[in-house]
Amino acid sequence: MEATNLAELDDAMRHRMEMYALLARLYREEVDGDLLQMLQEGGVTVSGDASLDEGLYLMRRYLASFDASTLDLAKDYAKVFCGAASTNKTAAYPYESVFTSEKGLLMQEARDEVLAWYHRYGLGRSERYHECEDHVALEFEFFAFLIGKYLDASASGQAASAEQLLAAQRDFMQGHLVNWVPAFCRHVNLRAKTDFYRGLAQLTAAYVKRDFAALKETAGAFASAERC
Repeated sequence: MEATNLAELDDAMRHRMEMYALLARLYREEVDGDLLQMLQEGGVTVSGDASLDEGLYLMRRYLASFDASTLDLAKDYAKVFCGAASTNKTAAYPYESVFTSEKGLLMQEARDEVLAWYHRYGLGRSERYHECEDHVALEFEFFAFLIGKYLDASASGQAASAEQLLAAQRDFMQGHLVNWVPAFCRHVNLRAKTDFYRGLAQLTAAYVKRDFAALKETAGAFASAERC
Protein backbone atom coordinates (compact mmCIF):
# COMPACT_ATOMS: atom_id res chain seq x y z
CA MET A 1 0.00 0.00 0.00
CA GLU A 2 2.73 2.43 -1.00
CA ALA A 3 1.49 5.95 -1.72
CA THR A 4 3.31 9.21 -2.32
CA ASN A 5 0.23 11.45 -2.09
CA LEU A 6 -3.27 11.31 -0.72
CA ALA A 7 -4.86 10.51 -4.07
CA GLU A 8 -2.68 7.41 -4.35
CA LEU A 9 -3.47 6.54 -0.74
CA ASP A 10 -7.19 6.73 -1.49
CA ASP A 11 -6.75 4.46 -4.51
CA ALA A 12 -4.85 1.93 -2.41
CA MET A 13 -7.60 2.09 0.21
CA ARG A 14 -10.25 1.27 -2.38
CA HIS A 15 -8.33 -1.83 -3.41
CA ARG A 16 -7.98 -2.83 0.24
CA MET A 17 -11.70 -2.37 0.86
CA GLU A 18 -12.52 -4.62 -2.11
CA MET A 19 -10.05 -7.25 -0.90
CA TYR A 20 -11.45 -7.40 2.63
CA ALA A 21 -15.00 -7.51 1.28
CA LEU A 22 -14.02 -10.49 -0.89
CA LEU A 23 -12.33 -12.26 2.03
CA ALA A 24 -15.44 -11.68 4.15
CA ARG A 25 -17.61 -13.24 1.45
CA LEU A 26 -15.34 -16.27 1.02
CA TYR A 27 -15.32 -17.05 4.74
CA ARG A 28 -18.96 -16.17 5.43
CA GLU A 29 -20.51 -19.00 3.40
CA GLU A 30 -19.89 -21.53 0.67
CA VAL A 31 -18.95 -20.40 -2.83
CA ASP A 32 -22.03 -20.21 -5.04
CA GLY A 33 -22.22 -20.54 -8.81
CA ASP A 34 -21.94 -16.83 -9.56
CA LEU A 35 -18.88 -16.37 -7.35
CA LEU A 36 -17.21 -19.49 -8.73
CA GLN A 37 -17.71 -18.20 -12.26
CA MET A 38 -16.33 -14.77 -11.33
CA LEU A 39 -13.22 -16.29 -9.79
CA GLN A 40 -12.67 -18.59 -12.74
CA GLU A 41 -13.00 -15.71 -15.20
CA GLY A 42 -10.24 -13.68 -13.59
CA GLY A 43 -11.08 -12.82 -10.00
CA VAL A 44 -7.85 -14.44 -8.79
CA THR A 45 -4.71 -12.95 -10.35
CA VAL A 46 -0.98 -12.66 -9.75
CA SER A 47 -0.07 -10.00 -7.20
CA GLY A 48 3.67 -9.71 -7.76
CA ASP A 49 4.27 -10.47 -4.07
CA ALA A 50 5.76 -13.95 -3.53
CA SER A 51 4.13 -14.33 -0.11
CA LEU A 52 0.69 -13.78 -1.64
CA ASP A 53 1.28 -15.54 -4.93
CA GLU A 54 1.82 -18.93 -3.32
CA GLY A 55 -1.76 -18.85 -2.11
CA LEU A 56 -3.03 -17.37 -5.36
CA TYR A 57 -1.31 -20.15 -7.32
CA LEU A 58 -3.11 -22.84 -5.33
CA MET A 59 -6.46 -21.12 -5.79
CA ARG A 60 -5.90 -20.67 -9.54
CA ARG A 61 -4.85 -24.32 -9.87
CA TYR A 62 -8.05 -25.50 -8.25
CA LEU A 63 -10.27 -23.12 -10.23
CA ALA A 64 -8.75 -24.39 -13.50
CA SER A 65 -9.16 -28.06 -12.57
CA PHE A 66 -11.94 -30.48 -13.51
CA ASP A 67 -12.68 -30.88 -9.80
CA ALA A 68 -13.76 -27.27 -9.41
CA SER A 69 -17.45 -27.17 -8.46
CA THR A 70 -19.72 -25.59 -5.90
CA LEU A 71 -20.46 -29.05 -4.47
CA ASP A 72 -16.78 -29.88 -3.98
CA LEU A 73 -16.16 -26.53 -2.31
CA ALA A 74 -19.28 -26.81 -0.15
CA LYS A 75 -18.09 -30.17 1.19
CA ASP A 76 -14.67 -28.76 2.01
CA TYR A 77 -16.17 -25.64 3.58
CA ALA A 78 -18.35 -27.77 5.87
CA LYS A 79 -15.41 -29.98 6.83
CA VAL A 80 -12.92 -27.19 7.44
CA PHE A 81 -15.06 -24.58 9.19
CA CYS A 82 -17.90 -26.61 10.71
CA GLY A 83 -16.23 -29.93 11.50
CA ALA A 84 -18.56 -31.92 9.23
CA ALA A 85 -17.56 -35.58 8.80
CA SER A 86 -14.88 -35.18 11.46
CA THR A 87 -14.45 -38.07 13.88
CA ASN A 88 -12.72 -35.96 16.54
CA LYS A 89 -14.86 -32.83 16.05
CA THR A 90 -11.87 -30.72 15.12
CA ALA A 91 -12.12 -27.89 12.64
CA ALA A 92 -10.69 -24.47 11.92
CA TYR A 93 -13.51 -22.76 13.77
CA PRO A 94 -13.58 -19.18 12.41
CA TYR A 95 -14.03 -17.31 15.70
CA GLU A 96 -11.46 -15.13 17.40
CA SER A 97 -12.49 -16.34 20.86
CA VAL A 98 -11.57 -19.92 19.97
CA PHE A 99 -8.00 -18.85 19.20
CA THR A 100 -7.48 -16.25 21.93
CA SER A 101 -9.32 -17.57 25.00
CA GLU A 102 -7.58 -19.85 27.47
CA LYS A 103 -9.92 -22.79 26.92
CA GLY A 104 -10.69 -22.13 23.26
CA LEU A 105 -14.35 -21.37 23.86
CA LEU A 106 -16.89 -19.29 21.96
CA MET A 107 -18.35 -15.99 23.19
CA GLN A 108 -15.33 -14.95 25.24
CA GLU A 109 -13.56 -11.62 25.75
CA ALA A 110 -12.65 -11.18 22.07
CA ARG A 111 -16.31 -11.37 21.09
CA ASP A 112 -17.21 -8.65 23.61
CA GLU A 113 -14.38 -6.44 22.38
CA VAL A 114 -15.30 -6.62 18.70
CA LEU A 115 -18.96 -6.09 19.57
CA ALA A 116 -17.93 -2.86 21.33
CA TRP A 117 -16.13 -1.81 18.13
CA TYR A 118 -19.26 -2.43 16.06
CA HIS A 119 -21.44 -0.48 18.48
CA ARG A 120 -18.96 2.41 18.46
CA TYR A 121 -19.77 2.89 14.77
CA GLY A 122 -23.50 2.27 15.12
CA LEU A 123 -23.38 -1.27 13.74
CA GLY A 124 -25.17 -4.40 14.83
CA ARG A 125 -25.37 -7.94 13.54
CA SER A 126 -28.08 -8.62 11.00
CA GLU A 127 -30.91 -10.80 12.30
CA ARG A 128 -30.41 -12.97 9.22
CA TYR A 129 -26.87 -13.82 10.33
CA HIS A 130 -26.58 -16.09 13.33
CA GLU A 131 -22.81 -16.39 13.80
CA CYS A 132 -20.96 -14.90 16.79
CA GLU A 133 -19.72 -11.37 16.34
CA ASP A 134 -16.05 -12.40 16.29
CA HIS A 135 -16.50 -14.63 13.22
CA VAL A 136 -13.66 -13.94 10.79
CA ALA A 137 -16.11 -12.89 8.05
CA LEU A 138 -17.70 -10.26 10.30
CA GLU A 139 -14.33 -8.91 11.36
CA PHE A 140 -13.22 -8.61 7.72
CA GLU A 141 -16.55 -7.02 6.81
CA PHE A 142 -16.16 -4.50 9.61
CA PHE A 143 -12.63 -3.72 8.50
CA ALA A 144 -13.87 -3.02 4.97
CA PHE A 145 -16.47 -0.73 6.57
CA LEU A 146 -13.72 1.23 8.37
CA ILE A 147 -11.88 1.68 5.09
CA GLY A 148 -15.06 2.91 3.45
CA LYS A 149 -15.56 5.42 6.26
CA TYR A 150 -12.01 6.64 5.71
CA LEU A 151 -12.67 7.11 1.99
CA ASP A 152 -15.83 9.11 2.73
CA ALA A 153 -13.92 11.38 5.11
CA SER A 154 -11.05 11.82 2.68
CA ALA A 155 -13.37 12.63 -0.23
CA SER A 156 -15.11 15.33 1.79
CA GLY A 157 -11.83 16.87 2.96
CA GLN A 158 -12.28 15.89 6.62
CA ALA A 159 -8.59 15.40 7.33
CA ALA A 160 -8.94 14.92 11.10
CA SER A 161 -11.66 12.31 10.69
CA ALA A 162 -9.66 10.53 8.01
CA GLU A 163 -6.62 10.36 10.29
CA GLN A 164 -8.78 9.00 13.09
CA LEU A 165 -10.15 6.31 10.80
CA LEU A 166 -6.65 5.32 9.74
CA ALA A 167 -5.78 5.03 13.42
CA ALA A 168 -8.93 2.96 13.99
CA GLN A 169 -7.84 0.56 11.25
CA ARG A 170 -4.41 0.16 12.82
CA ASP A 171 -5.90 -0.34 16.28
CA PHE A 172 -8.45 -2.92 15.15
CA MET A 173 -5.87 -4.77 13.11
CA GLN A 174 -3.38 -4.85 15.98
CA GLY A 175 -5.95 -5.65 18.66
CA HIS A 176 -7.75 -8.35 16.72
CA LEU A 177 -6.86 -9.55 13.22
CA VAL A 178 -3.11 -10.02 13.67
CA ASN A 179 -3.70 -11.71 17.03
CA TRP A 180 -5.48 -14.75 15.63
CA VAL A 181 -5.90 -14.80 11.85
CA PRO A 182 -2.42 -16.31 11.22
CA ALA A 183 -3.12 -19.21 13.62
CA PHE A 184 -6.60 -19.66 12.15
CA CYS A 185 -5.13 -19.82 8.64
CA ARG A 186 -2.64 -22.49 9.72
CA HIS A 187 -5.57 -24.59 10.95
CA VAL A 188 -7.41 -24.08 7.67
CA ASN A 189 -4.33 -25.13 5.72
CA LEU A 190 -4.00 -28.32 7.78
CA ARG A 191 -7.64 -29.34 7.41
CA ALA A 192 -8.58 -28.25 3.90
CA LYS A 193 -8.82 -30.88 1.18
CA THR A 194 -9.02 -28.51 -1.77
CA ASP A 195 -6.25 -26.29 -3.08
CA PHE A 196 -8.83 -23.52 -3.08
CA TYR A 197 -9.15 -23.31 0.69
CA ARG A 198 -5.48 -24.10 1.30
CA GLY A 199 -4.62 -21.28 -1.06
CA LEU A 200 -7.18 -18.95 0.52
CA ALA A 201 -5.62 -19.58 3.93
CA GLN A 202 -2.12 -18.77 2.69
CA LEU A 203 -3.35 -15.70 0.83
CA THR A 204 -5.26 -14.42 3.87
CA ALA A 205 -2.37 -14.81 6.30
CA ALA A 206 0.08 -13.15 3.93
CA TYR A 207 -2.28 -10.30 3.09
CA VAL A 208 -3.10 -9.47 6.71
CA LYS A 209 0.59 -9.49 7.62
CA ARG A 210 1.56 -7.24 4.71
CA ASP A 211 -1.40 -4.94 5.21
CA PHE A 212 -0.64 -4.40 8.88
CA ALA A 213 2.95 -3.44 8.05
CA ALA A 214 1.67 -1.01 5.42
CA LEU A 215 -0.91 0.49 7.75
CA LYS A 216 1.75 1.31 10.32
CA GLU A 217 3.47 3.41 7.66
CA THR A 218 0.38 5.57 7.12
CA ALA A 219 0.68 7.35 10.48
CA GLY A 220 0.55 11.09 9.89
CA ALA A 221 -0.35 10.61 6.23
CA PHE A 222 -2.37 13.83 6.06
CA ALA A 223 0.44 15.80 7.65
CA SER A 224 3.14 14.61 5.24
CA ALA A 225 1.37 14.09 1.91
CA GLU A 226 -0.24 16.41 -0.61
CA ARG A 227 -3.21 15.68 -2.80
CA CYS A 228 -2.52 15.81 -6.52
